[in-house]
Amino acid sequence: MKFIVLPHSKLQGKKDKNSGTDTLTFRVNPFLLGPDSKDRKSAVTFLNLEHNDPTKQN
Repeated sequence: MKFIVLPHSKLQGKKDKNSGTDTLTFRVNPFLLGPDSKDRKSAVTFLNLEHNDPTKQN
């Protein structure tokens, strides 16, 4: 499962600042999420965080 996040900051009276994109990747084991599962904490595992700088426009 991947989530793409567009972090930015906006200070009052300032222009929006885009700091790029972050991609968070998780592994989800649906068999460990079932009603009979005793160890749900291990059903979702963080795999990777990738940050990409914003593209510069001319």
